[in-house]
Amino acid sequence: METEKLENMVLSLKADHEKEAAQTALRIQKILFEDQTNFNVNFTLTDTRNTLLLASRKGLLQLIHCMLQKGYFLVDEVLDDICGTTALHQAASHGQDGCVELLLSVGANPQQGDTYGQTPGHLAAMFGHRSNYDLLEQRETQNATCRAGTTAVQVKKNFKKFFSKYSKHNRKLHLPSDHHDPKSITRNLVKAIRLSKLQEMAKQIAVDLSKGEALEVKETILSEIGTIMSKVSAANHTYRGDLRLAGSSRDGSKLYTPNEFDINLVIHEDDIEVNVSKRAKEEASLKGLLQISVKTDKAHLQGNRFMAGLYEEVHHCLAGHILEDKRLSLVPPGLTSTQVGVALAFAWQGQEYPLLLIDVDLVPVLEVPWVEQVSRPFLTPEGTTTMQLSNAADGTWRCSFALTEAKVLETLRPAEHQVQLMGKVLLSRLKAEPWMPQHKKRFFKWFSTREWNIAVPSGFCFKNALLRWVEERRREEVARGRDGNHAQDLRAGQEGDHPKELGAGQKGNYSQELGVGQEGYHFQDLGTGQERDYSQQLEAGQEGGHSQQLGARQDDDAQESGAGQERDPGQQYLVGGEGAPFRWLVQVFRLMCANPVESREHLATQNSSAYFGGDCEGRKSGEGAPIIVQCLEEELEKLSSSSVRAKTGRPWRGKGKTARPLHEKPMRTRQQQGKF
Repeated sequence: METEKLENMVLSLKADHEKEAAQTALRIQKILFEDQTNFNVNFTLTDTRNTLLLASRKGLLQLIHCMLQKGYFLVDEVLDDICGTTALHQAASHGQDGCVELLLSVGANPQQGDTYGQTPGHLAAMFGHRSNYDLLEQRETQNATCRAGTTAVQVKKNFKKFFSKYSKHNRKLHLPSDHHDPKSITRNLVKAIRLSKLQEMAKQIAVDLSKGEALEVKETILSEIGTIMSKVSAANHTYRGDLRLAGSSRDGSKLYTPNEFDINLVIHEDDIEVNVSKRAKEEASLKGLLQISVKTDKAHLQGNRFMAGLYEEVHHCLAGHILEDKRLSLVPPGLTSTQVGVALAFAWQGQEYPLLLIDVDLVPVLEVPWVEQVSRPFLTPEGTTTMQLSNAADGTWRCSFALTEAKVLETLRPAEHQVQLMGKVLLSRLKAEPWMPQHKKRFFKWFSTREWNIAVPSGFCFKNALLRWVEERRREEVARGRDGNHAQDLRAGQEGDHPKELGAGQKGNYSQELGVGQEGYHFQDLGTGQERDYSQQLEAGQEGGHSQQLGARQDDDAQESGAGQERDPGQQYLVGGEGAPFRWLVQVFRLMCANPVESREHLATQNSSAYFGGDCEGRKSGEGAPIIVQCLEEELEKLSSSSVRAKTGRPWRGKGKTARPLHEKPMRTRQQQGKF
């Protein structure tokens, strides 16, 4: 069983160092099991440490037992120099009950602290592994204090507080029979969301990163990443560049807690040539029509060295590195490779947020002139002349438009931003968070010979459907001549007091380019030795921005969004009206379907392409969108029918269509208009 598990790891792991570790563990296992006389002949101390590290994370009990029997390492030996953790720390943090029990039985110290004073009990509690925590508590009282000033008992309580922020549904929502029908599970989850409260819920759980401890978390993370990358770039000039924030923490759509940060390391290289070629038909459907390649003589840009080299340099830098803020610690797995960069795992222990498990994705990208063959969609910010390329583990190059997307999304109008938040809230209520314990994740699974996740559209699909929906609105405005004398500026999303250019550095939001000499999230020009005041930089350009997004941001567009219409709750569900974000939300989810104008009973799943760079990457399935549309429209009909009859005296168009009065027309998509 363990041999098969290791063989599968060798086949499935992408990063070179991970694949090599699995291969080494497989060879050691075979020697231990088959030829116990020659162990330690061909393997170094590093090999055995890495094998034990892998085994304790993956729950390979037999391998751990054999290595312990041979006595080739001390049970309390530090295996991971980044976090200062032992095998017991790793097993406890990864929920490996059997490994924890085995290691305790051979004398592993349950009170040993890692680099930040965190015991195995701290980590078991921090990641919500209750059974692991109970095993450790039976051996020793969990009263040791870590650097952040908490005991494992306190961390256990704080995890419950952390989890409560993501508490999504009553555990009695599903009947036993529902667990064998994925559609029943999905319907139960969607129906449990009260649409009458969704708009208010989105406002409440969206994180304001411009104030309070959320701002402190952001500043601390960005400062620490800046410090780490200063060391990395000093050791290897390849990674000297600008750090720029992307994703939800930049565009104002982060939900629940400030526990996720996407950062691009933007690097400029001379003497490179970007080539574009067409893929063969059999590849195009999976990977996109166009293939990007980089032609250069520079060794660090060959194969996957650009991406893999970052892992090596960051790993070397973090060994022995101690984070400055006592509230912050590195926790297992510490540092991992992603498809195009690295991920770092942190824990934050503060006041407003007693516990946060924070993921930071760091992606190195080359900034190059916008390649002519790559299309420029309608929403491309005016004045955009560059794009980014990322290097994948398989040695290929990909277009990266995270920063371009952020420019567009951070300047959405209040009504559009409301739809974005509502959609993200809805999707978040249909799936478990990655850090949640397994018994919590089962709530979002169905069973047929084994457990499967229910089908839910990915964030990728929703984001790109949202961008297409925004484009439709812009094009319709131009067609109607809504803004008359300055319709030519609508390409950048301008309406009234909106800025002319997305990302043009307007006062009061994050849209400006975060490069050298500009305000915003520019950390520092890495490798120059120039120090900066991170706190001042992070506050720069935010006046009137995210601190107002969830409230005052809606003022200038309140009529369009229908926000805050407390006088008549039924009015906001008149989906034919201009002020109904719920109708727009349904439209976005319909754009994830292959036939978005069909009656809801006939909707089918569509494989969605990226809005930016869609020709350069494969499509992703929007599976789950049709049933979500069905549930939303059924609920909207219930909420709207009584209000329509009372206010218009007109009959309600019934089952099968997007809920609306008979005199209303649905929004026409570009597919209907023959423009796609």
